[in-house]
Formats: sequence, C-alpha cells, structure tokens
Amino acid sequence: FVWPQEVETIHKQLDFVRDKVSKAVSGLTSDKASLSSLRNSLSAYEKNMLAHFAVEEKKILPMMRAYFPPNPEISTLQRKMLESAPDNAMGALVYALGPDRFKSEFMRERA
Repeated sequence: FVWPQEVETIHKQLDFVRDKVSKAVSGLTSDKASLSSLRNSLSAYEKNMLAHFAVEEKKILPMMRAYFPPNPEISTLQRKMLESAPDNAMGALVYALGPDRFKSEFMRERA
C-alpha cells in the first residue's frame, strides 16, 4: 500500500501551519500585532485543514470503500451520524489515526 504523494505533502504542510499556530499562541500578548499573528495563523490552518479534508475525501475515502465492504451491522445511530455529517468528515479518521495506525488497524490484510 502506498499513500498518494498529495496526501503526504498536505500532511507536511499541515504540520508546518500547526507549528505556526502554536508559536502564535505561545507569543500571545494583548497587543494588536500578536492578535493579528494568531488570527492569520488560525486562518491559514483552517484553509489548509479544509484542503486536507478535500484531498482525503477524493483520494483516501475511495480507497477505504474499495478495501472495506459496507457493514450491514452498523448501528442506526452511527448511520444517522454519518448521513448528517459533512462530506469531508471521513477524511478526519485517516488523519486522526495517522497513516501507519490506520493501515495497521483498518487494512491489516493490505499492510
């Protein structure tokens, strides 16, 4: 199994932007420049995170569907949650677990 390069690239970009947010929070004071820096870094993080979810929805979700058949035993509550979730919600699973854990736990036969 090989992750699409686009996913690896966007993860690195997210790490970079996340570090900028952390630095802005650490350096936060009451002056306008400090607040502006935090606002700008959070805006960049939001932009990158939304792009990240879009990429994972286009690249990773189809792979998940290819490797995992639909589960008829999924609970009614889970089904309702997924039906009302935004289109990019499933990409968060892969990102939250990380590629290695995701592959080892959800794609054992393919790892």
